[in-house]
Formats: sequence, structure tokens, C-alpha cells
Amino acid sequence: VRGHYVNAPGKKLEPYIRCMMWLGRIDFMLTPPPDFTDNSKWEADVRRMSVDAVIMNELIDAASVRDLLDENGSIIDFMIGESDNLTPGEFSEVIAALGIGSAGVLLDDTAYEAFREKMESSADYGQRILSNFFIMNPTTAEPDPLPVSYRLMGQRFVIDSYVFSNVVYDRIINNGAKVWRPMPDPLDAMFVLGNDDALPLLSEELERYHYSPQLEALRYLADAYDRDFWRESLYNTWLDALRCLNPPDDDTGFPLFMKTSAWHQEKLNTQLASWSQLRHDTLLYAKQSYTGGTLCSFPHSYVEPYPAFYRTLGDFAERAEAFFAPYPEDTWNMRCIKRYFPRLKDTMLRLETIAEKELAGQPFTAEEAEFLSKMLFTSSGSGAPPFSGWYAELFYDMEMSGDVDYVIADVHTQPTDEFGNVVGRVLHVGTGMVNLGVFIAESPSNGFLPTAFVGPVMSYYETITDDFDRLTDERWSKLVAADDLPERPDWVNIYLADKDGSARAQGRELPGVPYTGVYVEDGEAEPAAFLTAGCYPNPFNPATTITYT
Repeated sequence: VRGHYVNAPGKKLEPYIRCMMWLGRIDFMLTPPPDFTDNSKWEADVRRMSVDAVIMNELIDAASVRDLLDENGSIIDFMIGESDNLTPGEFSEVIAALGIGSAGVLLDDTAYEAFREKMESSADYGQRILSNFFIMNPTTAEPDPLPVSYRLMGQRFVIDSYVFSNVVYDRIINNGAKVWRPMPDPLDAMFVLGNDDALPLLSEELERYHYSPQLEALRYLADAYDRDFWRESLYNTWLDALRCLNPPDDDTGFPLFMKTSAWHQEKLNTQLASWSQLRHDTLLYAKQSYTGGTLCSFPHSYVEPYPAFYRTLGDFAERAEAFFAPYPEDTWNMRCIKRYFPRLKDTMLRLETIAEKELAGQPFTAEEAEFLSKMLFTSSGSGAPPFSGWYAELFYDMEMSGDVDYVIADVHTQPTDEFGNVVGRVLHVGTGMVNLGVFIAESPSNGFLPTAFVGPVMSYYETITDDFDRLTDERWSKLVAADDLPERPDWVNIYLADKDGSARAQGRELPGVPYTGVYVEDGEAEPAAFLTAGCYPNPFNPATTITYT
């Protein structure tokens, strides 16, 4: 490949590029990759890839190409740097030390377990730069570990990629939580390489994403590298040359124009332009950094704290379970019925316990927090129906959990008016599209911090028809789809916004006196809570600041 596609005149480079990308990018993962949705699903694949890696190593020797592979590797090591993955040579040493003479040995559970423990126990085998699409766990306070990876000619560790991979999600931790920073700034690399002028230009990013500790640690690492590191490869030496353009500690003797901010920023431009050329010319070999992937998820959930409600529904399910228990499971419907009510009872008992803990201000157990995170999906993620979590199990037919369900029911009939004229007025009640509610509550699963929760709120409608016209679900559903609905009762306007997010006109409202839990003893009541407010400035035009106590 090297001789034919690089040296032969007029030959296209595409096959060579594809070949080198395969050699440098394709993983044989020897430990599971980050996957917070279900790490166990990787066990069989990781074992298969471990066996494949040993087979690949056997094929290298069988084809008598190890010397050629090592020669190619040494050239790329000299030009770019060392591989950021286990190389065939390093892997050979590992399996030889474990006495693994052939791939078939790993089919034995005991031998494979020893191999797996060896891979997971040493930091020397791991990679340092995330360069793949892995889904990271957003709920942990530590970056997810990267898998041990064997590659035939893995891409090379370069310090600028290492910088980038450590200043994005999920490497940034602030106040015990991972920070979503989707993209690095090339100025990050320039600061780590010693250009202090990059720091003021990064001030907004640093304030927004709170990654100063990561950047400072990386700078300390780069400053600690000795001459041997910067002469380790031609790539590093090029970077070292660019470091020579950093602002000097002493600018005595420099002409005036070289002491200006404009010149300092122009030199940043020069460094970044030359670095762009360096990355372009090493595109096949320098390991590119990736941001950790994420999924929509429910790291924190809130259950409306009505324990009696869940307890009563649990009793409902228990009674139904007992009633149907004597019936034989000789039909599909009866089997479904006898599985549904125990499932419903179990969920209600869990929700009752969680609601009681919320009211008592008690933290959730890990099992309870995990249960809440799997409300819609067993993988703790989110998305469109069909749902697979316990919410879907609340439905008799789980596949209907994502279906629309617009219903209408006639509940009262007025045959005549007060004069005896036949009017046939029919009162209907019904449901429409689900509304979106946003609520702030202290979350036991989030350290009792005030947290905004988003969830569904049912919509309720009333309408009256004439001439004994009784609406059906089919007719009502068409009205919902066409947005041809009666006005909601005016008393929903206090909490419901219109389609543009604006407040609705004022309707009927409760008196608005907050319930304060007044305790009465010996005929004397505790004074009710009250609200005081101060305005500054006062009088004001056109605005003021109102402070509440």
C-alpha cells in the first residue's frame, strides 16, 4: 500500500486513505466502552473483540508482516508520536505474560476472566484521548473511563487533541456535576502551549463552562514537559517552534509595534494558522478528539406527593388481582389481566413510598432514583414512543401508552327550556391535547436543590350542543386535530398560557389567600404570614426593582 499508492505517479490516494483510516480508527475494545444506558450489553461483544484481537495478532505472524508493521509504526512514531492504543507489539507482551498462546484459550471462562482483570487493572493499557462516539453518563460526578483499545496502527497521541478532549463534556466537573461544553476553542490549546494572551479571550467561555481547573492542570502538565518530550516527534518539535512565538517575559529591545495588543493577537493568529497546516498534514495519523455523547435522560424526576392517592390505586389493583385470581389463564386476555394488576400494584407501592419520602425530606435510595430515571425508557433515556419504562406498564396495553386519546362524554341532558320548548341541550365533558407544565420543587434526588421539572398536564373541556346532538369520540378527535375546540373553562387561565406563551385573560380565581397551616391553641391563632415589598427607585419611570421579603 505504501509503495503503490504513495510513490506511483498518477495513482489516486483514496484507497490508501481508506486503508490508513481503517488501520488507525477501527477498535478491538478489550474493556466495555462508556454506555450508561446498559453497560452489560457489551459483555459478549467485548469478549468477541478480545478473541479477534488475539486472532489478528496470530495472523500478523502467520503472514510474516510483523517486521514491516513495526517499521511503518516506527516511522509514524518519529513523525507524529506514539500510538494512543495498545499496539500489536504491546498486546503480544500482555498475552504472552498471561500464557495465552492462541485465541482459543480465551474461550475458557477462567482464562478470559484473568485476561479481563489484567486489562482493567492497569492504566498503562488505556487510551488518553476520546476519539469515538460514546454515550457518557450525565448523572455521575466523575468522567467515564475510556475502554482499553487494540488497533493495528492506532492514531497517535498529540497534546493538542488531549487538551481538546479534556475541556469538553464529560471531562468538566463543577460542583459535583458534569458540565455540557459541546466544543473546545482552539485558544484552549494555545494557552496550554504557553500563550497567556489566549486566556483573556477565553474569559466568557471560562465563566460559562467553569473549566478553569481543567485548563490550569493541562497548562501545568505542558509546562512540566522537558526537552525530550518536545523532541519526541517532528509533530512535537513543530509545536515547540510555535511556542517560541509566545509573548516573552521580557520585551526589552522589541520595537514599539511588537509591544501592542494588536501584535500580540496577530501572533496568536500566526500560531493558529501554522497549527492548522500541521493538523491538515497529519490528518490520517494525529488522533482527533471527540466530545462525549449524551442522550435525553431523566437524571431527576419528581412524583407529586400524594401518598394516599397511590395507596388507594394500589388497593384498587390488589382487589382486582384477588378478584381475577380464581379464573384460569386459558385465554390471552385473561393472561394479560392477571399480569397487569400485580404490575400496577407494585408501581403504586413504589410511588407511595417515594411520595412519603418527598414530604418527609428524606433522600431516595439508589434503587428508587434508578426507578424514577426509567419512567419512560428502561435505558434511562427519553424520546418518542413507543415507551418501554414503567409508565407504559401503567397501561393495560403497553403499546397504547404513546397513543393520543381524545375522548368526549355526554353527562347531562336538558330536554326543554323553562317555557317547555324542546331544546335538547346536551352537556359534554372531554379531553384534548396534553399541556406542558413546568414546576419548581426541591428534588431529593438532586440534593434537595430547587429544580425545574417538566411534565404533562391533562386538558379538560366542556361544551353544550343543541337538538340532542351527542358527540362521539371520532367527531371530537377530528375537532381536536382541526383545532376547532370550545374555549377552556376560564378558571384555567390562572395557570395556563396561550399558544404564544402569553398570559390569558383573567378568569375566575380562588381568593388567593395562602394556606399557612395556622396552629390554634387556647383560642389564639398564630399570626398569618405576610409579604412586604420595597421598590427602588420610588417614584420610578419607566422601571423599578422590586425586592420581596
